[in-house]
Parts: sequence; C-alpha cells; structure tokens
Amino acid sequence: MKTLLIILFSMLLTACSTNGKGENATSNNQESTNAEIEGKKFPKAACILWIDKNKEKTLLNKEVRNVKARVHIGELGKITVLEYEKTPHIMLEDKISRCLKTYRVTPEQMEKGNLKEGENIVFLRVVVRELRPR
Repeated sequence: MKTLLIILFSMLLTACSTNGKGENATSNNQESTNAEIEGKKFPKAACILWIDKNKEKTLLNKEVRNVKARVHIGELGKITVLEYEKTPHIMLEDKISRCLKTYRVTPEQMEKGNLKEGENIVFLRVVVRELRPR
C-alpha cells in the first residue's frame, strides 16, 4: 500500500513538473518563431513578371516557378534582385540571373501604376523545364 502511494505521488510530481516546463518552453518557442516570421515577412507583391520569354507561347507540360523577391528597377527598366523571400535552389537562382540580363520592364507596365522606379516587391516567374509525358 505504501509503495503504491509513493509511486502515485512520484507520478503526480513528475506530471506537474513537466507540464509547467512544457508550457514555458512552448511559449518561448512560439515567441521566437513569431519574431522570425515577422522579421522575414515580405509585404504583398506589386505584380508578377514573366522574366523567361517562352518562345512557343504554350505552357503545356512545362514547370513554372514563382519566386517572391525585393528588386530594384532602374531608369531603363533593368531589374536587380536585392533579396529573396525564400532563397531558391542554386540552379533556379542561376536561371533567374541569366534571364534578368536581357529582361527589361516596359513603360506600359510602369504606367499601369503597379511598378515604380526604385524598390519593389514582385514575383519573378520562370519556366524551369519541360515535364516528361507519362
């Protein structure tokens, strides 16, 4: 009988001590993750820029990727990437940099009011590869 009481008492103490620590640990973890999310959160994107020129004009059996980025648009429409929201794969980042060498924002896009000269938040859309038929 005494051993049963001792076991129950020890289990009760263990449950109480882990419950209190668990709440503090989860609240500390929530605060740190909330701070990380707020620190890395980008505002809403102004527009989507198709930086990869698709010669066939069809997206059938092709993989398209969107990358949200903070970019600087120069006087002549040249785009320079300042920062990515989530760092893309190195091959995708290389494809984006190659496409941006020739891509220019048109004056029509600037007149619509979505884009302005200077810093903007945009989606860069790229056709990555053709999908194989199954």
